[in-house]
Amino acid sequence: MELIEGVALSRLCDYSFGDQGGQWGNIYTSFMKDANLTNIEFVSKLFNIKKSRDYMTLFIDNIRLYKRHIVDVKDDDRSIVESLMEKSDLLKLCSNFSDMKFIIFTNLEDTPIDDYIFDLIPDNVLCIFAVNAISHGKKVIPAPYGIQRKMHLEDIRDEYLKLAMRNTYSHTTKKLLYVSYNEKSHTDREGTKQIFMNREWASVDNQRVNYDEFLFGLRNHQFVLCPRGNAIDCHRNWEVLYMRRVPVMKRYSYLEELYKDFPVLFVDDYSEITENLLLKNEELFIRSQSMDLIYLSLPHWFEKMCLKARFGKVDNSHHHMEENWDEDPSMLEVL
Repeated sequence: MELIEGVALSRLCDYSFGDQGGQWGNIYTSFMKDANLTNIEFVSKLFNIKKSRDYMTLFIDNIRLYKRHIVDVKDDDRSIVESLMEKSDLLKLCSNFSDMKFIIFTNLEDTPIDDYIFDLIPDNVLCIFAVNAISHGKKVIPAPYGIQRKMHLEDIRDEYLKLAMRNTYSHTTKKLLYVSYNEKSHTDREGTKQIFMNREWASVDNQRVNYDEFLFGLRNHQFVLCPRGNAIDCHRNWEVLYMRRVPVMKRYSYLEELYKDFPVLFVDDYSEITENLLLKNEELFIRSQSMDLIYLSLPHWFEKMCLKARFGKVDNSHHHMEENWDEDPSMLEVL
Protein backbone atom coordinates (compact mmCIF):
# COMPACT_ATOMS: atom_id res chain seq x y z
CA MET A 1 0.00 0.00 0.00
CA GLU A 2 1.36 3.41 -0.96
CA LEU A 3 0.76 5.91 1.84
CA ILE A 4 -0.29 9.52 1.23
CA GLU A 5 2.86 11.66 1.16
CA GLY A 6 3.69 14.93 -0.60
CA VAL A 7 6.65 13.92 -2.78
CA ALA A 8 4.89 10.76 -3.95
CA LEU A 9 1.80 12.86 -4.73
CA SER A 10 3.87 15.27 -6.82
CA ARG A 11 5.19 12.35 -8.88
CA LEU A 12 1.67 11.19 -9.72
CA CYS A 13 0.87 14.56 -11.27
CA ASP A 14 1.52 15.31 -14.93
CA TYR A 15 3.80 18.17 -13.96
CA SER A 16 5.33 19.30 -10.66
CA PHE A 17 6.64 22.79 -9.95
CA GLY A 18 8.26 21.41 -6.79
CA ASP A 19 7.98 23.03 -3.38
CA GLN A 20 9.64 26.07 -1.85
CA GLY A 21 9.77 24.71 1.71
CA GLY A 22 11.91 21.72 0.85
CA GLN A 23 14.14 23.78 -1.42
CA TRP A 24 15.00 26.32 1.25
CA GLY A 25 15.33 23.52 3.80
CA ASN A 26 17.89 21.73 1.60
CA ILE A 27 15.86 18.50 1.57
CA TYR A 28 17.41 16.12 -0.91
CA THR A 29 14.22 15.36 -2.91
CA SER A 30 13.20 19.00 -3.34
CA PHE A 31 13.34 21.32 -6.34
CA MET A 32 11.55 24.42 -7.65
CA LYS A 33 10.45 25.23 -11.18
CA ASP A 34 8.97 28.59 -12.12
CA ALA A 35 5.21 28.78 -12.57
CA ASN A 36 5.24 31.35 -15.36
CA LEU A 37 5.34 31.49 -19.15
CA THR A 38 9.14 31.31 -19.29
CA ASN A 39 8.94 27.68 -18.16
CA ILE A 40 9.33 26.07 -21.58
CA GLU A 41 9.44 22.58 -20.07
CA PHE A 42 5.93 23.04 -18.65
CA VAL A 43 4.55 24.53 -21.87
CA SER A 44 6.00 21.67 -23.92
CA LYS A 45 4.52 19.12 -21.51
CA LEU A 46 1.13 20.82 -21.76
CA PHE A 47 1.04 20.72 -25.56
CA ASN A 48 2.16 17.11 -25.58
CA ILE A 49 -0.62 16.07 -23.18
CA LYS A 50 -3.14 18.11 -25.14
CA LYS A 51 -2.72 15.67 -28.04
CA SER A 52 -4.44 12.93 -26.04
CA ARG A 53 -6.68 14.66 -23.46
CA ASP A 54 -8.03 18.03 -22.38
CA TYR A 55 -6.94 18.08 -18.72
CA MET A 56 -3.66 18.12 -16.81
CA THR A 57 -2.76 17.49 -13.16
CA LEU A 58 -0.30 19.88 -11.49
CA PHE A 59 1.59 20.05 -8.18
CA ILE A 60 2.91 23.13 -6.34
CA ASP A 61 3.29 24.61 -2.85
CA ASN A 62 0.66 26.96 -1.38
CA ILE A 63 2.83 30.09 -1.53
CA ARG A 64 3.42 29.97 -5.28
CA LEU A 65 -0.12 28.84 -6.09
CA TYR A 66 -1.39 32.42 -6.24
CA LYS A 67 -0.15 35.92 -5.49
CA ARG A 68 -1.55 37.68 -2.41
CA HIS A 69 -0.47 39.47 0.74
CA ILE A 70 0.33 36.78 3.30
CA VAL A 71 -0.21 38.43 6.68
CA ASP A 72 1.62 36.07 9.01
CA VAL A 73 5.16 36.27 7.69
CA LYS A 74 8.16 37.36 9.74
CA ASP A 75 9.71 40.63 8.61
CA ASP A 76 12.97 38.85 7.77
CA ASP A 77 11.12 36.45 5.47
CA ARG A 78 8.82 38.98 3.78
CA SER A 79 11.10 39.77 0.84
CA ILE A 80 11.72 36.07 0.14
CA VAL A 81 8.02 35.21 0.18
CA GLU A 82 7.12 38.13 -2.07
CA SER A 83 9.90 37.29 -4.54
CA LEU A 84 8.59 33.72 -4.76
CA MET A 85 5.11 34.97 -5.63
CA GLU A 86 6.45 37.59 -8.02
CA LYS A 87 8.21 34.90 -10.02
CA SER A 88 5.54 32.20 -9.77
CA ASP A 89 1.74 32.44 -9.83
CA LEU A 90 0.25 29.15 -10.97
CA LEU A 91 -3.36 30.32 -11.21
CA LYS A 92 -2.29 33.20 -13.44
CA LEU A 93 -0.23 30.80 -15.56
CA CYS A 94 -3.20 28.46 -16.01
CA SER A 95 -5.37 31.35 -17.22
CA ASN A 96 -3.15 31.64 -20.31
CA PHE A 97 -4.24 28.21 -21.59
CA SER A 98 -8.03 28.45 -21.76
CA ASP A 99 -8.40 25.33 -23.91
CA MET A 100 -6.72 23.11 -21.28
CA LYS A 101 -8.31 22.14 -17.96
CA PHE A 102 -6.23 21.88 -14.79
CA ILE A 103 -6.51 19.89 -11.57
CA ILE A 104 -4.10 21.25 -8.95
CA PHE A 105 -2.68 19.50 -5.87
CA THR A 106 -0.63 21.07 -3.07
CA ASN A 107 1.34 19.53 -0.19
CA LEU A 108 4.67 19.91 1.66
CA GLU A 109 3.43 23.29 2.91
CA ASP A 110 2.42 24.98 6.18
CA THR A 111 1.21 28.30 4.72
CA PRO A 112 -2.61 28.45 4.72
CA ILE A 113 -4.93 29.09 1.80
CA ASP A 114 -6.89 32.31 2.41
CA ASP A 115 -9.98 34.04 1.01
CA TYR A 116 -8.05 35.85 -1.73
CA ILE A 117 -7.98 32.67 -3.78
CA PHE A 118 -11.67 32.65 -4.66
CA ASP A 119 -11.47 35.69 -6.92
CA LEU A 120 -8.36 34.39 -8.69
CA ILE A 121 -9.31 30.90 -9.85
CA PRO A 122 -9.74 30.86 -13.66
CA ASP A 123 -12.62 28.93 -15.22
CA ASN A 124 -10.32 26.27 -16.64
CA VAL A 125 -9.05 25.24 -13.18
CA LEU A 126 -11.45 22.45 -12.24
CA CYS A 127 -10.37 21.91 -8.63
CA ILE A 128 -7.59 22.72 -6.19
CA PHE A 129 -6.92 20.00 -3.61
CA ALA A 130 -4.88 21.92 -1.06
CA VAL A 131 -3.37 21.23 2.34
CA ASN A 132 -4.12 23.80 5.05
CA ALA A 133 -6.99 25.20 3.02
CA ILE A 134 -8.40 27.14 5.97
CA SER A 135 -10.54 28.97 3.42
CA HIS A 136 -12.18 26.26 1.35
CA GLY A 137 -15.28 25.51 -0.66
CA LYS A 138 -16.27 25.99 -4.30
CA LYS A 139 -13.25 24.67 -6.22
CA VAL A 140 -10.93 24.60 -3.19
CA ILE A 141 -11.06 21.26 -1.38
CA PRO A 142 -9.10 20.34 1.78
CA ALA A 143 -6.46 17.69 1.14
CA PRO A 144 -4.66 15.43 3.63
CA TYR A 145 -1.11 16.13 4.77
CA GLY A 146 -0.38 12.43 4.94
CA ILE A 147 2.92 11.25 6.38
CA GLN A 148 6.10 13.31 6.45
CA ARG A 149 8.46 13.25 3.46
CA LYS A 150 11.84 11.55 3.65
CA MET A 151 14.19 14.15 5.08
CA HIS A 152 17.40 12.36 4.04
CA LEU A 153 18.51 9.18 2.25
CA GLU A 154 18.63 7.12 5.45
CA ASP A 155 15.15 8.21 6.55
CA ILE A 156 13.07 5.00 6.59
CA ARG A 157 10.24 6.03 8.88
CA ASP A 158 7.70 5.16 6.19
CA GLU A 159 8.99 1.58 6.19
CA TYR A 160 8.73 1.43 9.99
CA LEU A 161 5.13 2.64 9.73
CA LYS A 162 4.19 0.09 7.05
CA LEU A 163 5.68 -2.66 9.19
CA ALA A 164 3.83 -1.48 12.31
CA MET A 165 0.55 -1.32 10.36
CA ARG A 166 0.60 -5.12 10.08
CA ASN A 167 -0.25 -5.49 13.78
CA THR A 168 -2.64 -2.73 14.77
CA TYR A 169 -5.66 -4.52 16.17
CA SER A 170 -7.32 -4.01 19.53
CA HIS A 171 -5.75 -6.86 21.51
CA THR A 172 -2.50 -4.90 21.62
CA THR A 173 -3.90 -1.84 23.44
CA LYS A 174 -2.98 -1.37 27.11
CA LYS A 175 -4.19 2.16 27.96
CA LEU A 176 -6.67 4.68 26.61
CA LEU A 177 -4.65 7.80 25.71
CA TYR A 178 -1.15 8.36 24.32
CA VAL A 179 0.50 11.81 24.55
CA SER A 180 3.78 12.23 22.65
CA TYR A 181 4.91 15.40 20.82
CA ASN A 182 7.08 18.49 21.06
CA GLU A 183 5.18 21.08 23.11
CA LYS A 184 7.25 23.92 21.62
CA SER A 185 5.95 23.49 18.04
CA HIS A 186 2.92 25.72 18.66
CA THR A 187 1.25 27.59 21.52
CA ASP A 188 -1.70 25.20 21.20
CA ARG A 189 0.55 22.46 22.60
CA GLU A 190 2.05 24.33 25.54
CA GLY A 191 1.16 22.83 28.91
CA THR A 192 -1.01 20.09 27.44
CA LYS A 193 1.15 17.20 28.68
CA GLN A 194 0.75 18.33 32.27
CA ILE A 195 -3.02 17.75 32.05
CA PHE A 196 -2.47 14.01 31.64
CA MET A 197 0.50 13.42 33.93
CA ASN A 198 -0.08 10.69 36.54
CA ARG A 199 -3.35 9.57 34.96
CA GLU A 200 -3.55 5.79 35.12
CA TRP A 201 -5.41 5.65 31.81
CA ALA A 202 -2.86 7.80 29.90
CA SER A 203 0.80 7.56 28.89
CA VAL A 204 2.89 10.72 28.46
CA ASP A 205 6.32 10.90 26.81
CA ASN A 206 8.20 13.74 28.51
CA GLN A 207 11.06 13.58 26.02
CA ARG A 208 11.24 12.92 22.29
CA VAL A 209 11.25 9.19 21.51
CA ASN A 210 12.58 7.30 18.51
CA TYR A 211 10.07 6.74 15.71
CA ASP A 212 9.82 3.00 16.31
CA GLU A 213 9.12 3.69 20.00
CA PHE A 214 6.46 6.22 18.98
CA LEU A 215 4.74 3.64 16.76
CA PHE A 216 4.89 1.11 19.61
CA GLY A 217 3.21 3.73 21.82
CA LEU A 218 0.46 4.24 19.23
CA ARG A 219 -0.19 0.52 19.08
CA ASN A 220 -0.57 0.28 22.86
CA HIS A 221 -3.35 2.90 23.10
CA GLN A 222 -6.82 3.47 21.66
CA PHE A 223 -6.73 7.28 21.48
CA VAL A 224 -3.86 9.65 20.66
CA LEU A 225 -3.76 13.36 21.54
CA CYS A 226 -3.10 15.33 18.34
CA PRO A 227 -2.79 19.09 18.92
CA ARG A 228 -1.96 21.22 15.89
CA GLY A 229 1.68 21.87 15.05
CA ASN A 230 3.34 24.28 12.62
CA ALA A 231 0.15 24.13 10.57
CA ILE A 232 -3.42 23.33 11.51
CA ASP A 233 -3.10 19.82 10.07
CA CYS A 234 -0.32 17.51 11.23
CA HIS A 235 1.44 14.38 9.96
CA ARG A 236 0.75 12.71 13.32
CA ASN A 237 -2.98 12.73 12.65
CA TRP A 238 -2.53 10.56 9.57
CA GLU A 239 0.01 8.26 11.23
CA VAL A 240 -2.57 7.61 13.95
CA LEU A 241 -5.24 6.72 11.39
CA TYR A 242 -2.86 4.43 9.49
CA MET A 243 -2.25 2.66 12.81
CA ARG A 244 -6.04 2.24 13.28
CA ARG A 245 -6.14 4.46 16.34
CA VAL A 246 -8.32 7.50 17.10
CA PRO A 247 -6.83 11.01 16.90
CA VAL A 248 -8.13 13.45 19.52
CA MET A 249 -8.11 16.99 18.13
CA LYS A 250 -9.23 20.45 19.12
CA ARG A 251 -12.30 21.45 17.15
CA TYR A 252 -11.65 23.61 14.07
CA SER A 253 -14.20 23.71 11.24
CA TYR A 254 -11.39 23.00 8.75
CA LEU A 255 -10.33 19.84 10.58
CA GLU A 256 -13.93 18.70 10.98
CA GLU A 257 -14.37 18.99 7.21
CA LEU A 258 -11.06 17.31 6.39
CA TYR A 259 -11.64 14.36 8.75
CA LYS A 260 -15.40 14.01 8.38
CA ASP A 261 -15.13 10.48 6.97
CA PHE A 262 -12.69 9.20 9.60
CA PRO A 263 -13.00 8.17 13.27
CA VAL A 264 -11.77 11.30 15.06
CA LEU A 265 -12.72 12.64 18.50
CA PHE A 266 -13.07 16.43 18.56
CA VAL A 267 -13.04 18.50 21.77
CA ASP A 268 -13.36 22.22 22.40
CA ASP A 269 -10.60 22.14 25.01
CA TYR A 270 -8.06 19.49 25.97
CA SER A 271 -9.17 19.73 29.60
CA GLU A 272 -12.43 18.04 28.52
CA ILE A 273 -10.56 14.78 27.91
CA THR A 274 -11.27 12.37 30.74
CA GLU A 275 -11.29 8.61 31.12
CA ASN A 276 -15.08 8.71 31.05
CA LEU A 277 -15.16 10.72 27.80
CA LEU A 278 -12.85 8.26 26.07
CA LEU A 279 -14.81 5.25 27.28
CA LYS A 280 -18.04 6.86 26.05
CA ASN A 281 -16.47 7.23 22.60
CA GLU A 282 -15.13 3.69 22.33
CA GLU A 283 -17.25 3.22 19.20
CA LEU A 284 -14.74 5.45 17.41
CA PHE A 285 -12.02 2.96 18.26
CA ILE A 286 -14.21 0.12 17.04
CA ARG A 287 -14.70 2.01 13.77
CA SER A 288 -10.96 2.53 13.42
CA GLN A 289 -10.41 -1.23 13.70
CA SER A 290 -12.71 -1.96 10.76
CA MET A 291 -11.75 1.08 8.65
CA ASP A 292 -10.91 0.25 5.04
CA LEU A 293 -7.40 1.66 4.60
CA ILE A 294 -7.86 1.78 0.82
CA TYR A 295 -9.26 5.27 1.46
CA LEU A 296 -5.80 6.22 2.78
CA SER A 297 -4.00 4.76 -0.22
CA LEU A 298 -2.37 7.51 -2.29
CA PRO A 299 -3.24 6.09 -5.75
CA HIS A 300 -6.85 5.50 -4.69
CA TRP A 301 -7.23 8.99 -3.21
CA PHE A 302 -5.53 10.64 -6.20
CA GLU A 303 -7.76 8.87 -8.72
CA LYS A 304 -10.86 9.64 -6.66
CA MET A 305 -10.00 13.36 -6.53
CA CYS A 306 -9.30 13.50 -10.27
CA LEU A 307 -12.68 11.91 -10.97
CA LYS A 308 -14.33 14.34 -8.55
CA ALA A 309 -12.71 17.28 -10.34
CA ARG A 310 -13.70 16.10 -13.80
CA PHE A 311 -17.17 14.70 -13.19
CA GLY A 312 -18.28 15.43 -9.62
CA LYS A 313 -20.37 18.25 -8.26
CA VAL A 314 -18.46 21.19 -6.77
CA ASP A 315 -19.84 22.93 -3.67
CA ASN A 316 -20.75 26.53 -4.53
CA SER A 317 -20.28 27.82 -0.98
CA HIS A 318 -16.99 28.60 0.67
CA HIS A 319 -15.71 28.76 4.23
CA HIS A 320 -13.65 31.68 5.48
CA MET A 321 -10.61 31.63 7.70
CA GLU A 322 -11.80 31.14 11.26
CA GLU A 323 -11.59 34.12 13.55
CA ASN A 324 -9.53 32.11 16.03
CA TRP A 325 -7.02 31.09 13.37
CA ASP A 326 -3.66 31.97 14.88
CA GLU A 327 -0.89 31.00 12.49
CA ASP A 328 2.43 31.59 14.20
CA PRO A 329 4.52 33.69 11.79
CA SER A 330 7.68 32.01 13.03
CA MET A 331 6.39 28.65 11.84
CA LEU A 332 5.96 29.35 8.13
CA GLU A 333 7.94 26.80 6.16
CA VAL A 334 9.96 29.28 4.12
CA LEU A 335 13.51 28.98 5.41
